[in-house]
Amino acid sequence: MTQDEDVELARSGDMDAFNRLHHKYWDKLVKTLCRRTQDIDEAEDMAQEAFIRAYYAMDSYRGDSHFLTWLTSIGINNSNNHQRKLRRRVPQHDVEIDSVSIFDEDSPESYCEMEQTKDSINLAYYSMIPEFRDCLEMRLIDELSYDDIADNLGIPVGTVRSRISRGKRELKKQMQGE
Repeated sequence: MTQDEDVELARSGDMDAFNRLHHKYWDKLVKTLCRRTQDIDEAEDMAQEAFIRAYYAMDSYRGDSHFLTWLTSIGINNSNNHQRKLRRRVPQHDVEIDSVSIFDEDSPESYCEMEQTKDSINLAYYSMIPEFRDCLEMRLIDELSYDDIADNLGIPVGTVRSRISRGKRELKKQMQGE
């Protein structure tokens, strides 16, 4: 069966067709969400939630874009909501000694510098406007075309180009400490 046939059957309530879609797109969705969360368990939870939401919203899928694009946008919205919740929490910086690995050739100072740099990059990335971050991630990490990003987010291609450009500038500015 083709994807279009499975989508149409799933829209009419065929659970087997939806299961085929689930099987076909699970890994791709988890991979996309894992790059956003950096946590495979969290990504799998969000992917499962996206599939559940997609199942109950199948009648709202218009077919204007590929099913995976529509499903990914549901997953990204879940991820954005999750990130907003995380930003509201007070960050915890406690580190268990067992989770730290320092090699003999690394000094404690170099390890601390590396961790600070990693923290700076994460802070700059997650403090960026979500619209810029989403477009940058889809382009640079997912390697999607501007047209696919526009379809995925439901915005014009010119807006995608603008957001990517502005996102790069903002990230560079934050990393330079301006």
